[in-house]
Amino acid sequence: MWGDVNVVDNSGGVNVVDYNPSEVQVVDNNDSGVIVVDNNDSEVQVVDNNDSGVQVVDNNDSGVQVVDNNESGVQVVDNNESGVIVVDNSDDWDTLR
Repeated sequence: MWGDVNVVDNSGGVNVVDYNPSEVQVVDNNDSGVIVVDNNDSEVQVVDNNDSGVQVVDNNDSGVQVVDNNESGVQVVDNNESGVIVVDNSDDWDTLR
């Protein structure tokens, strides 16, 4: 039912829902919340420092990596894709559009 789930949480809350993946890793420091939903995926990695929230929804994907520092929020929705990488070190949402 569960693969490897590794949660490191020094914050208010981390919610991880993990169905039939090989690996889910969440590192959450000084954050209000991180939500990861991972269905039938090889790997989801979220690194979130000093952020209000990061949400990743990943279905049938080889990998999604989100690195978010000092940002109001990052949302990644990835379906049947080889990979999505988001690196965001500012509050300017135009850099993600």
